[in-house]
Formats: sequence, structure tokens, C-alpha cells
Amino acid sequence: MREAYQLMVPSARGILLPRCYLCGEVPSQGIHGGMKIRKAFICCDCEQDIVHMEVGSIQYQTVVNKLKELFI
Repeated sequence: MREAYQLMVPSARGILLPRCYLCGEVPSQGIHGGMKIRKAFICCDCEQDIVHMEVGSIQYQTVVNKLKELFI
């Protein structure tokens, strides 16, 4: 019985890594490599990209629309 249970348990049990809501990457610093906004995680790289985006650009509008989904 114990052998069957071990086969069902994933090898990385107990490890939870955040995945960025915008780029889909897992930051190398784990949970310390970004911030949580509602139910989503935004990595530091995407955060910096957002800060330096030109307001009104296509990329900016794409990110704004993606972030709006979090509040619907």
C-alpha cells in the first residue's frame, strides 16, 4: 500500500513556485522575485518593464488590459 502512495505523490511535494502572470516565467528568487496583485504574481522584470513603458504604446495597452482581468 505504501508503494502505491509514493507513486502518486509528486517528487517536488511541498515546493510552490510563483509563475509571472504576464510573462509566464518563474523568477530565480522565487516568491521574493516579484509581487502579488490580487490572485496574480508579477515578476520584478515585468514590473520594471511596466515602469519604463511609454504610456499609450501598444505594449502598455496590452499590459493594462491583462491587469484589468484581475479586477473583473
